[in-house]
Parts: sequence; C-alpha cells; structure tokens
Amino acid sequence: MNLKQNLDVVKNEFKSDEKIFESAFRIERFIKKYKYLLLGVLLVCIGIFIFFQIDSKIQENRALRATEVFDKLLIEPNNQALIDVLKQESPQLYEMFSLSQAMKTSDEKSLKDLSKSKNDLVKNFASYQLASLQKDEDALGRINTDGFGDLAKMQQAFLKLQTNDYKEAAEILQSIGQDSVLKEMVKLLLHYQYGAK
Repeated sequence: MNLKQNLDVVKNEFKSDEKIFESAFRIERFIKKYKYLLLGVLLVCIGIFIFFQIDSKIQENRALRATEVFDKLLIEPNNQALIDVLKQESPQLYEMFSLSQAMKTSDEKSLKDLSKSKNDLVKNFASYQLASLQKDEDALGRINTDGFGDLAKMQQAFLKLQTNDYKEAAEILQSIGQDSVLKEMVKLLLHYQYGAK
C-alpha cells in the first residue's frame, strides 16, 4: 500500500510538471507569434515614458526661466525686453505682473483689458480694482465672486454713505453674510451709518 501511494504521488507530480511545461510552451508560442507586436508595444511605452520625462524637464526649465525674468522685472519693471520674454515664457505670470503694475499705477485701460482675462484670479482682481477706481456702484454690485463679493458690497455701501444714502447703504451692508471675514467692519459701518443720521 505504501508503494502504491508513492507511485500515485509521483504520478501526480508528473501531471503537474506536465501542465507547467504545457503552459510554458503555450507562452513560448505566444511570444514567438506576437514578438514584433510585443516589442512594438514595449518600444511605444518606453517612448511615452521618455517623452513625458523630457516634457517635464522642459516645463521645469521654462518655469525657472520665467521666474528669473519675473524677479528681474520686479527690479526693473519698465524693461520691455524682459516683459516680452515673460509674455512668451509664461502668459499667466505675465498677466499677474501686468495686474500688479496696473494696480500700482491705477491704469484703468490695462485693468479693463485684464478684466477679460481667462485667468479667474486676474479677472476678478482687475474687475474689482477697476470698479473701485471708477467708484462705479453698479460694477461693484455685479461683483459676486467668493473673494471680492463682500468687499465690493462694503465699498458700494461706503460710496452710498458718502452720498448720504443711508437706507441703501444699510441694505447693502446687511446683505453681507455673518460668516464673512468683514463682519466686524460691517458692524462698524452700520454703527457709523446710524450715528451719522
């Protein structure tokens, strides 16, 4: 009985070895049949990897150059050659630089151009600054972005207070939410407004 069990064990091992060899032969046939296709896929994957590595390095170098130019522009803001380089290397950074210069000089034409920017941050800053410079109550009332909506309302109310339109100013100030970072300023303006009557 012991011998029979040993023979069964050996027989089962041969069957499992046979299955391993069979699957190895299948894999070998598959590789031989599709070796050019597999090689092509491998080369494409390697090419894509190399492309992304090179593209990443190019983007990094472009960002470094743009940062260097931006730093130089902070020292020499009127250097047109540097402005042109920045505009070519990084249009977003160029818009930020243009916005900062327009805000420093209160350049309404530049602010108007920047208020049409695709960059939401630049567009919102420029729109708010332009409305603020022009003291345009309607434009301030149309600003409803997260960062500037409450500030624009507060400035709009302040303009109403300057024209002694206390009722309208109070309505505008009360429309500013209690969760606003400007809530203390709103309370002061409301208090000032009632004290001025």
